Amino acid sequence: MEVTFITKTGATSLKELCALHPNDPTLHTGYGKQLMEEGREIAAVISLRNAYQILIKENPADAQQLVEEYGVEVSLDSMTPTASKGYLALQNFYGRFSQKRHKVKLTESTVLFRQGESADSVYLILEGELAVTAEVDGKPVLLNYLHKGCLVGEGAMFKQAVRRATVVSNTETLLMRFSPENLGKAFEAYPDLNLTFSKESLLRRRMAVLSSSLLFSRLPMDVRFLIAKRTWNVTYKSGETIKDRLDYMPYMALIASGVVHLYEETSDARIYCGRLKPGAVLGLHKFVRYEASNLIYVAESDCELECIDFTVIEDVMDISPWFHQEIKMMEKNLSDQITRTIMLQGMQTAL
Repeated sequence: MEVTFITKTGATSLKELCALHPNDPTLHTGYGKQLMEEGREIAAVISLRNAYQILIKENPADAQQLVEEYGVEVSLDSMTPTASKGYLALQNFYGRFSQKRHKVKLTESTVLFRQGESADSVYLILEGELAVTAEVDGKPVLLNYLHKGCLVGEGAMFKQAVRRATVVSNTETLLMRFSPENLGKAFEAYPDLNLTFSKESLLRRRMAVLSSSLLFSRLPMDVRFLIAKRTWNVTYKSGETIKDRLDYMPYMALIASGVVHLYEETSDARIYCGRLKPGAVLGLHKFVRYEASNLIYVAESDCELECIDFTVIEDVMDISPWFHQEIKMMEKNLSDQITRTIMLQGMQTAL
């Protein structure tokens, strides 16, 4: 239950007090704890992060206590790379004299590889910084910053045919190039690093899927990472029903791969209403309608969905009013599209 107060300012809740006193870490901490107790993790982390950013300058010991109590997420901001920097030991795979021919030097603002190019190598950053971006609707979206000790281009290890992102140097950068085969052999000597790499690669992929959606790509990078850590993967075979008539989607989902057919079903007919491709969002109607819709989602091909719990989406809507409005607009546009499709098909039938 939300804690309320009566104050001279008229504020009656911790949320309102935080807005009125944005530099008070005690209020942000209290509000974060309240949200955590309510199971609203993302909003809680954002509030506790606000407290941390104030305390790290005024009282570092209290800031560290927040991290110990609630985890490293509260200490991160949008410019901090959420990637392991512990891979430097892998450079020892190459002998002293062969290391030189595997090194790659980049001057500032140089492209290492572009989205859509062949994925045949993985790189270890020895010095410098890289920015990772992906193109969404013709515009670049920032995915991550990577520094010394990080790996980049990990898709090559998973037989990914092409690059899903563009990587550019922010400073002079020195890298070591690995073929997938050589990196696999290097990991044999460091099994703990291999496990870290597998987990990190999964998170990066989920981040890329989120960022491929127009809805999520406008969110700050750190918020996208918080969401990505709380998504999970579901697959459907070709022809399998994802959502049936008068059912709610049990979660919001982004199409990571494959195509989904859209149908509107009435008591006497099933009307085809179009196709949804990777980056499209399923389950929006949950936030704008009180009743389940007649929409049916069917996998046209084998599909992979990245799923997000509705409570996570509600948190993001609470901290980003434009996000809430965007969801309502996207659902309205989809409803209008379906209505027009049904009307056109009805007119053709009449003719």
